[in-house]
Amino acid sequence: MFGVVSFPDFELQAVLRLQPEDWRGAPVALLDDASNPTGNQRKCQIIQANALAKQQGVARGMTAPQGQARCEAVRFLTRSAIQERIVQEILLQWNATITPHLEATRAGICTLDLRGTPYDRGREKLWAEAALKVFAPLNLQATIGIAATPDLALLASQVATPICQVAAKPKAIHEFLRPLSLAALGASPEILEVFTRWGIHTTAALLKLPKQEVVRRLGPDCLLIWERARGKTLRPLNHFRPSSILTESMELEAPIERLEALIFILNRFLEQLTTRLATVYRVAATMELTLRFEEGKPHHQSFRIPDPTRDRERLFRMLLTHLEAFRSPSPIRGLSLSISPTCTSSIQLSLFETNLRDPNRFAETLAQLEALLGPDRVGTPVPTPSHRPDHFRMNPFHLNGDSPNRNSAPTQSAEGLPLRRFRPPKRAHITMVNDQDAEQRMRLAFDQTRCRSKRLAGPWKNSGNWWDRESWNREEWDVELASGGLYRVAWEAGQWVIDGVYD
Repeated sequence: MFGVVSFPDFELQAVLRLQPEDWRGAPVALLDDASNPTGNQRKCQIIQANALAKQQGVARGMTAPQGQARCEAVRFLTRSAIQERIVQEILLQWNATITPHLEATRAGICTLDLRGTPYDRGREKLWAEAALKVFAPLNLQATIGIAATPDLALLASQVATPICQVAAKPKAIHEFLRPLSLAALGASPEILEVFTRWGIHTTAALLKLPKQEVVRRLGPDCLLIWERARGKTLRPLNHFRPSSILTESMELEAPIERLEALIFILNRFLEQLTTRLATVYRVAATMELTLRFEEGKPHHQSFRIPDPTRDRERLFRMLLTHLEAFRSPSPIRGLSLSISPTCTSSIQLSLFETNLRDPNRFAETLAQLEALLGPDRVGTPVPTPSHRPDHFRMNPFHLNGDSPNRNSAPTQSAEGLPLRRFRPPKRAHITMVNDQDAEQRMRLAFDQTRCRSKRLAGPWKNSGNWWDRESWNREEWDVELASGGLYRVAWEAGQWVIDGVYD
């Protein structure tokens, strides 16, 4: 069996999806784009209207003044190519979780091959009911047709209220097709006009005509209509693989200049995206925010989610932390929010490892610190391949055991006395003296210690980065004090310091 999911008034539903409460209980009509390829300007025409507008006489093909003359309270909207693309993705992405054998038949219509799925062999209606439950929270109304062939399922979806299943029996198929109009079969206006002149209005009347004669007079396009009227052609599907990335986007009629308005829209986006994540049984791995301005280049910001989730509050806090420290160069004209989904993962910890209680909240705290201190001052200190003592760089934190060095073998320490370093090094007052035996000595003063050296070893000279501003030059001694104790002493940047003490 095959199934078809169709969104009636697809273009209108796409526009109303993000703000259904603003238009509930009001007559609404959708206008097309007045521009055309020839460059001739014409008045916008109504292409779709909701049930309230139709009841008061608003019809397809009318201009806006004509529609308002019949219904004074009618409210007009314009088509949105961005929203139509997003709704088409919603339709295909959920059905791709049912079967990979699906077809993007046309805008707002998806055809599935249910054979071999858990909804085969008499369980097709369970799939249809699940589809209605999935699309309802997304403010989308669907009609679903189920039949033995793709074209027959498409016809069933056009008359469904909201589910129509045609039994795979010749008599049931004939009874279903007999009263259908030729317009439901997809006949062009030119062919419909010819059939109307002949007095042919239904599929039953069409099938009474000789097929060869009809095709000879009206052309090969009529053959396809004829086969649809019979309902027996099992055509192959044009398989389609939808994108796995979930996106919400909007172009604004009035630019945004305040953070509160931007946050309101992003919160609405996250409501839709987290609901869509639940429908495809995934969680968010990364997010990407794009802001488009009246002037200047767009702003792109990626968010890596430490603990993949579809909790809207956690995702919203990540966006809010970034936006509180962001300053836009000009008003915002459009924005997009994309989520790359992944499966829920679990971590196998070793015996003495623990996990963060809330990795996402920890990442939020890090983001706040980075906004205050700068990204190069927050992270994990990592030694650099340099001979300069205690030189390091800050690497980003790796959460949930994701560190690249987690499984690396521990480094072997060099042989010798362990040096217990002072951090920061202790400043000292040191003078060099020569004893009677011409041996060089030191007089040291640091903390409460005042003493002469007993033995010296050094100096060992070291330097680096002479080619840039971070150049350094250093001399080191190992000093044994007469009062006891072995210390590392260094001369760097014009001052003496005590680096540490040997144990």
